[in-house]
Amino acid sequence: MERERVKDMEADQLSGYEKMVRHYQSWSDRMKTGKLLIRGDERDYQVSRQGFLKYYLNPLDTDTAISSWAVFEQLIKRQSGRHKHQGGVIIYVLEGEGYTETNGEVLEWQSGDLLLLPIQPGGCNHQHWNKDESKGCRWVAFRDLLVARYIANAIDQV
Repeated sequence: MERERVKDMEADQLSGYEKMVRHYQSWSDRMKTGKLLIRGDERDYQVSRQGFLKYYLNPLDTDTAISSWAVFEQLIKRQSGRHKHQGGVIIYVLEGEGYTETNGEVLEWQSGDLLLLPIQPGGCNHQHWNKDESKGCRWVAFRDLLVARYIANAIDQV
């Protein structure tokens, strides 16, 4: 019996099932071959409505071995923008001191502290301030994106 190789179908000709199989295969390949070390000096701060952000992991980067987390560093010179999103965010303060207003409560923090933004109905309305503009403050935030999909996450600028 002789076998003949059949050319793979083009992406636009694939059934939904075949697209899903390829998606999961791509995801699996990424876990096996993606970057295991993300160097801070290889990532740049980006200016946004929230201030200066340096992304180590985010859903738009496709070169890392993990795709289900967002990890970013934030530099706050004066204050962040006020925004609302579902909580479930862990923030570790690297340096400086400041405070966060979340849903009317003020939480003061300093280097070495861990700030938790709660998961709650309607999301978490918050803003962050630096106490000493001459020094600035920095933290790194961690967010589990697998959970975010199931807690009705959206980001709204307030």
